[in-house]
Amino acid sequence: MDTLESIQPRRNEILVVDDHTGTADTITSIIEEEFPHLAGRTHAATSGQEALEKLDALRERLRFVLTDFRMPIIDGIAVATNARQRGMHVMMMTGSESDIPPALSCAVLRKPLDLNRDLPTIARFLRPIILHVDDEISMLNCTRRATAKYIGQKEYVPVYHEADAHKILDAAHHLVCLAVSDWTIDTQDGGADIVAKAVVNGIPTVAVYASHDPTDIRVKLAAKGVSDTTDVKVLDKPCDIETLQAFFRQATMIQ
Repeated sequence: MDTLESIQPRRNEILVVDDHTGTADTITSIIEEEFPHLAGRTHAATSGQEALEKLDALRERLRFVLTDFRMPIIDGIAVATNARQRGMHVMMMTGSESDIPPALSCAVLRKPLDLNRDLPTIARFLRPIILHVDDEISMLNCTRRATAKYIGQKEYVPVYHEADAHKILDAAHHLVCLAVSDWTIDTQDGGADIVAKAVVNGIPTVAVYASHDPTDIRVKLAAKGVSDTTDVKVLDKPCDIETLQAFFRQATMIQ
């Protein structure tokens, strides 16, 4: 089975883009103050050109882009489009929502920003979720208690039905930083679809616990369209609380 040391973080950083330097720096500072897990992981760009350069340089690390709409030469639409093409999530800042093309379909903040009003909206995109899927409620309850001190500002979301896990991955996959699932949730291989969707949606760390041979699991995931299963961690089942506790501690340290 996989070792904890093999866990590697992926996209979990933020880019704030505004051609007013003071605005970009202020938003960056507030995000890092309100969300300590993002300290040192929030970047600022003060032009569309600089934003495109950082999107390229940080393409393996960026997860979320908050960009102004009106900027000279290269505007927020170009930045947002480029970010979307790289699989990043986008929120736009503008004085009028009518500026945003419907096809872009992104969250919008009205300028001038009011942080008392807007911070909760931003928070929905920044507070990471730990998704734990298991059809044994006792396992979920024990894990919640055992891992509470490791998750910090992360939100532990226990789910005991496969359908509910898919709803979260469909609606809020940009928030999920860690997804852990029992392989036999609901059905013999119910965890396969959950893990496959988590990987396809770019969840930074994905793990499954199962009694199956890891090679068999990876073959079944490949059949679900997951060609690269390198980042899927396979833990032995039965998976006791101590094992999960150690896994959560190691995983959340690198998020």
